[in-house]
Amino acid sequence: MATRIDDTDRKILRALQVDADRSLDEIAREVGSSKTPVWNRIRKMREAGIIGAQTVQLDAEALGFEACFFVLIRTSEHDASWQAAFLKALLERAEVQEAHRLAG
Repeated sequence: MATRIDDTDRKILRALQVDADRSLDEIAREVGSSKTPVWNRIRKMREAGIIGAQTVQLDAEALGFEACFFVLIRTSEHDASWQAAFLKALLERAEVQEAHRLAG
């Protein structure tokens, strides 16, 4: 069952998507609330799986990466165990930023 979120939750999520590193005070001020209720809402959304792991967005150009590659991998394997093994292999490679599966 999906967790219900209200307008305040949506404002908090928007604020976090812009910059999750901001203080609770800043986010609370932006959404028109106080710090404790904002923290409680964030905690509940984490527990519900709405908010996942927080990561750092790196600037590829500043790191000296000069190219972006899209790689097509074709396989005749489609069972769950192969997909799990392939996903594990991708997750072990920090340079892989995204992966998409196409069907049809």
